[in-house]
Amino acid sequence: MRYDQARIHFGYGQTLRRLGRRARADLVLSAARVGFAAMGVTTYAERSDRELRAGRDISVRGEEHYLEAFRPFSCYGQPIFHPALPAVPMQVARLRELSAKTMWLTAAVITVLTAGAVMVLRWPATTGLSGAELATARLDALKIGLSVGVGSGGIVALYLAWRRQCSTEADLDNRERVLAHQQEVAAATISTRALCG
Repeated sequence: MRYDQARIHFGYGQTLRRLGRRARADLVLSAARVGFAAMGVTTYAERSDRELRAGRDISVRGEEHYLEAFRPFSCYGQPIFHPALPAVPMQVARLRELSAKTMWLTAAVITVLTAGAVMVLRWPATTGLSGAELATARLDALKIGLSVGVGSGGIVALYLAWRRQCSTEADLDNRERVLAHQQEVAAATISTRALCG
């Protein structure tokens, strides 16, 4: 019960933060973090901390820089807000993760569909037949039923390929934006060094 309540707080806090309701989101996410920490669920406690930090100003000073070349500098950043939606930060739409439960449920549905197609086609199609005709009709029913299973699996494979494509495109878009930002920072750094001597 406590875990479910903390998860609800976490999801609600994420939604509030993304809608720009920072003060209310901080309260709800803090409650989620305390709940997760009390239960020892460190992964979600850390995620709650990240959500609390997201959307806030950030500064990196000297030795905190990851790259040694930037250690002489101090940097400051703020979240970027879309001009048409001033309360909502720009974010790349992400697909939800597929849980193991969803994957097993999909496999079970495909199996039931395949078995159902075989059984539905086998009994009505074979009534009144005997001998070679009965064997041929049963094999045809089996072929059609298995084709339904293979086709369903193909649809799932296409869906997974589409998800992978979306993920790859989002990653590429992010890398291009990071590269453009790095080039801007490098140009600004060079011009600053030129001015400072």
